[in-house]
Amino acid sequence: MRKLNSDFLQKLDDAFHIYLTAGARSNEKLKPIHSFISDALKECLKDKSLSFHSLRADAHGGERVINGRYMEKQVDIAVCRGDKPIAAIGFKFVMSNYKQNSNNYFENMLGETANIRCAKIPYFQIFVLLEDLPYYKNSGEIGRFEHVNEHNLGKYIVISKDNPDVYFHTPVKTLLYIVKLPKNKDLGDKTTYRNFYKDRSLSLPESEKFKDKFDSGIVLNDFETFITKVAYHIKSI
Repeated sequence: MRKLNSDFLQKLDDAFHIYLTAGARSNEKLKPIHSFISDALKECLKDKSLSFHSLRADAHGGERVINGRYMEKQVDIAVCRGDKPIAAIGFKFVMSNYKQNSNNYFENMLGETANIRCAKIPYFQIFVLLEDLPYYKNSGEIGRFEHVNEHNLGKYIVISKDNPDVYFHTPVKTLLYIVKLPKNKDLGDKTTYRNFYKDRSLSLPESEKFKDKFDSGIVLNDFETFITKVAYHIKSI
């Protein structure tokens, strides 16, 4: 695996383990990965006239609010020239209860993308999923484990074929990153789940699993290719 991809996977692993201890509501899990994405893009662009805004693992900086076509939006990673935003990246890492919320995740992505791109700001998306996710009941018990399959990703297969020059609800480019953990179907609740996985690491699924399912709009499990394409697009502005 190329170094930038292995480093990205390690930051996802860091975020997952912060999630296990700090909980789903804490934004602490986002800091290592947001700052990594921002720094990787900065390194690709090598343009001192640009500034980069995101949550930071080192506590410096913060997310940027930009004016969309319809409303203001606080974006995860923003690139600015002077005070003017010239590009932004949205990031989502889903670790539980995916299937009941999958349409909402997708519709929200379409809406925020249209809002920003209609303001003539290129917008990119990173969507990360655990291949097997716990479904938590309100009590904290695990009702079942959900396995992400091709059917669940059908809407992403469709959007990967869209022309972003025609459809402004389509991100200019999307990174879909699917990671997995050692399986254990016997875990009963959030506590046993946390204790079992606190010393175990994320890995990528088999490369063949969703190979050739997506068109050019989506980059699958390849952060280095994605961030290079984002940088190339920004340089062309």
